[in-house]
Amino acid sequence: MAIEFSDQIILHAVQNFHPIPVYYMDYLVRGLTELGSPLLWFFLVAFFYWRGQEKRSFHLMNLIVFSVLVVGAAKEFFHKPRPSIEEGYRVLVHERFGGFSFPSGHSTTMAAIFGFFLNHKNKLIVFGLGIATIIVVYSRLYLGAHFPSDVIVGVVLGILIGMSNNKLLKRFDEYSFKLSKLQDEVLVGIFIGAAVILLFLVPQFVYVGLFFGFYGGFFYLREIDFKQKRLSKKDVLTKTIIGFMGMALFTFPIILMPYRLSDYIQFGLMLLLGLWVSIIVPVLYEKALNPSNH
Repeated sequence: MAIEFSDQIILHAVQNFHPIPVYYMDYLVRGLTELGSPLLWFFLVAFFYWRGQEKRSFHLMNLIVFSVLVVGAAKEFFHKPRPSIEEGYRVLVHERFGGFSFPSGHSTTMAAIFGFFLNHKNKLIVFGLGIATIIVVYSRLYLGAHFPSDVIVGVVLGILIGMSNNKLLKRFDEYSFKLSKLQDEVLVGIFIGAAVILLFLVPQFVYVGLFFGFYGGFFYLREIDFKQKRLSKKDVLTKTIIGFMGMALFTFPIILMPYRLSDYIQFGLMLLLGLWVSIIVPVLYEKALNPSNH
């Protein structure tokens, strides 16, 4: 009861705080809340991957997967309702995936990124991610998507997930990540098992397509010993622009028409998005578009 009472008092206070006119504030916060979207951070996964930093990209992807898995399973277990208009709250967003509130997925994802980079040498990056985490937490309350206890637990979970993945990165850094090597079979089994769990326990069904596409391409290219060449800054920029343009084609329909597209169509688009990042762009650029090959 004490937690529920605190949730109500804090949420009403946050929603009644408007440092700028409400009309502009609503649109600003709607945009800022996407800092906690797993799909947004997949663009960073792609950026690292195309720069030839495959292992960093791989572990960052794991971070997103674990965050979605833990949050999705927890939502299904606790079945906590979100704030509603009937309770006197301003509800400015209607979530496409998962109708339950506890814990906050956006807060967990953003905090996981923060926890992952917590020991980064560049303290400006750490500070910026910390501020971004606070912004996402505030945005989820302002928009009426979550109660304070949802975002607090989400932040704690996210930081733990991020720090744990950072330790795993160091432990598995020497692995080849080839399906044919015995030393990697257990690790690969973990990821396959996680994907199966995602299919049955997590409401964000369409994200599973993204995970299958990325991991499938990642393991396949390592199995055939395909290596992305070291590129100049200009070529990296060109490769990234081409890659992001393709990513936009797959993601815009999902962002702009989330309720018009069936889950299966969105699953297919996400699968293609994962394959685009992990296989299509590297192979296309290396074999056809890389100027150094001509």
